[in-house]
Amino acid sequence: MFLLYTADLLQLIKRHHLTPHGYADDTQICGFCQPPQADELRQGVSVCVGDVSSWMKANRLQLNQLKTEVLWCASARRQHVIPPGPVRIGNVSVQPVSTVRDLGVYIDADVTMRTHVTNTVGACFSSLRQLRSVQRSLPRYALLTLVRALVVSKVHYCISVLAGISGSLQNRLQSILNQPITSFATSAHRIMTGVKRLDKVRNTTVLTSVSRNELIHTVYDRQLRFLGHMLRNTLST
Repeated sequence: MFLLYTADLLQLIKRHHLTPHGYADDTQICGFCQPPQADELRQGVSVCVGDVSSWMKANRLQLNQLKTEVLWCASARRQHVIPPGPVRIGNVSVQPVSTVRDLGVYIDADVTMRTHVTNTVGACFSSLRQLRSVQRSLPRYALLTLVRALVVSKVHYCISVLAGISGSLQNRLQSILNQPITSFATSAHRIMTGVKRLDKVRNTTVLTSVSRNELIHTVYDRQLRFLGHMLRNTLST
């Protein structure tokens, strides 16, 4: 219902030749340009946000300027052409940041997704350490359920945005699911199979049910499902 109430706001942003995206009470304003037009885009965003603030006041809403963040996205080779100055948001000058969190996904300025992978791996291994402390008190089926709910779900959350990430980041995510037996850290697969850290078992024995390409296959599978959903909606309209 809130999105219906703010439908006019999205049209207002589009009139500034920018792209809006709304989710509940969270609104993103996106724009793109060539490097020489970066200053022009910055000014356009400032004017747009000023109009958004005025619209909100007229509709008894409030723009929280202290929670507003600005992110410039460009490849590593183009980072030097990004304007270093702040973006004017109402009466506040907002300094661009290197990482933002959008609906649980961390986006880096160089779009490498390194921060998202780092936070995901840290959260997963934290859950695995907690599961390790109680694994002897739970049956195997309960451990499997907890691993899927607390670990695998974190890896698969918005996994389609990870398409094209570097091989080293793929390996870090894949290590959560099938980390080698000889590693000191706890792995999801070791917990699910009940193999101890010091057991001399060949890695192929532990990894028989987990493909090394499972992660990247999941990424492309989610992308194809999303594209199919978008095409069906387009054809139906």
